[in-house]
Amino acid sequence: MNPDSSESTPTAGTVLTFAALAVVCMAIVVGICLRLADQFEPAVGDIADFSARHANEDVLAVNATATTGGHTCVLASEVMVRGGGSFVIIARPRAADGPYLIHWAGSHTSNGAADCGSSADLLVSKPDLLSLAGAAGGFGVRPARSKA
Repeated sequence: MNPDSSESTPTAGTVLTFAALAVVCMAIVVGICLRLADQFEPAVGDIADFSARHANEDVLAVNATATTGGHTCVLASEVMVRGGGSFVIIARPRAADGPYLIHWAGSHTSNGAADCGSSADLLVSKPDLLSLAGAAGGFGVRPARSKA
C-alpha cells in the first residue's frame, strides 16, 4: 500500500491559515509586551527619597544634568543623600525621548555653582532620572527600618 501523496502534503490554504494564525498570535504578544512596558515607566507622582537614613549605606555615585529656567545644574546623588531631600515626578514627556519634569525639595543637589538649589522644578532625561532613582533605592517612600 502506497500512501496517497496528497494526504501528507499541506495545501496552500492550510499553510496560509497557519501563517495568519502565527501573525495574529505575534501581534497579541507584542501588544501585551507594550502594555507591560508602559506600566514599568516612571509615572507622575513617583517619588525618590534621598533621606539621610541612606547616609550609612553605599550610594551609587550618579551625576545627572538638569535644566531649570534656561540654565543647567547638576544632581549629584552623594550630595543629595548627605543633605537629604526627595524629588517627585510632575510630568512625563510627550515625546518618547523627551525630558521628565521633576520637583526637587531638600538640601543641595551638588557642590558649588552647579547646585540646583533647595527647591526647583527641573527637566531631566529618562536615563538620568532612572539612575538617580536607583541611587536613592528606587521610587517610593518606604517606612524606616526598625532597630529591634
